[in-house]
Amino acid sequence: MFLAYTTLRNSLLFIISFLAYSSLSGAIIYVDAGQTGGTGTSWATAYGDLQDALSAAVSGDEIWVKNGTYLPTNGTDRNIFFQVPSGVKLYGGFIGTETSLAGWNPANSATILSGDIGASGVFSDNSYTVVYTLDASSDTQISGFIIEEGNADKGVGALQEEKSGGGFFNAHSSATAISSPSLSFITLKDNYAIEQGGALYSDGNSTISIFKSEFINNTANNSGGALYVGANGSGETSNLSITESLFDNNSAHFGGAIYNGANGGEITVFLESNRFTKNRAVDAGSVGGATYTFVKSSTGSANLEIINSIFDENTSFSSAGAIYSLTSDGGTGITDIINSTFYKNTAGVGGAVYQNESSSSTGETNVYNSIFSENQADFNDIFNMSGSGTASPTILIRNCLFAEVDCADLGINGPNETLDCDGSSLFSSDPAFVDKNAGNFDLTTASDAINVGDNGFLPASIADDFSGNPRMIQDIDMGAFELQSVLPVELISFTAKARAEQVALSWTTTSEKNNDYFEIERSVDGRSFDYLATIKGAGTTTLARHYQSSDKNPINGINYYRLKQVDFDGTTTYSDIVTVEIKSEKIELFPNPVVGTLYLRMSDFTSRAVEFQITDLTGKTMLAGSTEINEGIVTIPLSEVGSFPLGTYMVRVFSETHPVASAKFIKID
Repeated sequence: MFLAYTTLRNSLLFIISFLAYSSLSGAIIYVDAGQTGGTGTSWATAYGDLQDALSAAVSGDEIWVKNGTYLPTNGTDRNIFFQVPSGVKLYGGFIGTETSLAGWNPANSATILSGDIGASGVFSDNSYTVVYTLDASSDTQISGFIIEEGNADKGVGALQEEKSGGGFFNAHSSATAISSPSLSFITLKDNYAIEQGGALYSDGNSTISIFKSEFINNTANNSGGALYVGANGSGETSNLSITESLFDNNSAHFGGAIYNGANGGEITVFLESNRFTKNRAVDAGSVGGATYTFVKSSTGSANLEIINSIFDENTSFSSAGAIYSLTSDGGTGITDIINSTFYKNTAGVGGAVYQNESSSSTGETNVYNSIFSENQADFNDIFNMSGSGTASPTILIRNCLFAEVDCADLGINGPNETLDCDGSSLFSSDPAFVDKNAGNFDLTTASDAINVGDNGFLPASIADDFSGNPRMIQDIDMGAFELQSVLPVELISFTAKARAEQVALSWTTTSEKNNDYFEIERSVDGRSFDYLATIKGAGTTTLARHYQSSDKNPINGINYYRLKQVDFDGTTTYSDIVTVEIKSEKIELFPNPVVGTLYLRMSDFTSRAVEFQITDLTGKTMLAGSTEINEGIVTIPLSEVGSFPLGTYMVRVFSETHPVASAKFIKID
């Protein structure tokens, strides 16, 4: 269990870090649909056609695309697509005035890549696929686009990209080639494939990372209504990580949202903080309303890990309303479901989870700290297993919550099928969601799921719940959400205010009970918080108390702060988050994380001598010195950083005539 987590988590961190990263040597190429005849060297001289920018780009370049609608061709050739060259970073969602990525907000993208060529509004003549990558390096990144209206509907004699991957097709030039694009802040909607992967298709060696994206109303006639990822050749390895993303109203015959195929190869899938809602496996014999994982042959294996995720109102005409796993012909498939919520999924057989296994194979599904509510099926409302021959599929259940009366009520199993349900789960219980009818599965204080999970089942690196709120407040809650306790102090104010290059923090309580101390925590994204300082509390008092502290090294941009209150017995609770924006000279760091040499790109290109200082998050100086700005680049050789502990540090650059610029970086091995 959890073997694949570290590798996939690291690939996700790489995606997030690129939002603050700009290539040292690559060019920026500008695209604006409202321009004509440009050279792409600035917003004022932008290319009007995205294809011109893609043709000009080489590995290391960035393409910045202004909001608007872009078609692969102005003609009617359905085989023309937007091909993103390997190593190119394609960014959409610009308003056309940005001078650095610091001013870019890809989440507000209205940059549309549309397959609606030919007659406008006529789907039958649309592009077979809209976006295409071939042997893409891990530096290939696509962010801030709506990809829509691809129609991979060619039948007999069609190339794979003409019948699969209507929105996005990730291709390989050979069985040994690797293609690993990263996607973030992408919406793939209203795409179709007559075969596999209505929105996205990839089959072969790859590591694909998807962050904060949406798959809406995509369809495949065969497998993977939204997404098909395979490793179907012996020796092939495919890795897929999807985080904080939405799969809504996608449909296919096998795997309404996602199909994972390992017909001879190895596939590893990591899903964290995703929602699967109203996806469908359609028609007679359909399987897997939300996901379908298939493993075949003795060289085939699949590891699927699902954490902090929601599966609600997914359906299958036949089997597995939400999650289906099948191993056959000697294959091995392991599915781990951790702290997830299943609500009102339906199927003919196995309303929520189905584990299938044929002879000489290994098929296991492990379910931990999860909630199952109102799932339904004609046979076995929640769990179903089937094993042919001597196969012995297993579903293991620990620390879960059910409305059913006991383990025997969770699913009928045959003699070779094991439903391993010990005494750790809760039965005849109510999750007491905030508003299940509105799709709000937060827990209320009346929930039976509070503080009854097992902390050991959640990987140590997972600190937050589905919404990004802290997990380890006390004993972990069951399901995708952690109830956020109210501070055992009456906190009437908590403020953060900019004071020159520092942030002044103050808060006032009107009463306190068993309050040992406060910890101040800071975040740069509102999700992951770092420790700043400890302030002693007043214990128990009914008198008003005023507290003050400061952040001496805030980052340039928005800083998020919260209070962690700790009782004498170690119980912790959190305040609301407050923010303050620090505006100083713009600075970008790369590479980040850093091993050897740190580069800083400044917004002011004036050549001059500057001082630099590196501190840890408590303000302790780790390294200081002087250097030169050369064409906007500050180079800090960090030979001494090799002895620094792994962790997060602040770098500040300043001179007598210019304001302080600061940013955060991560030190790794």
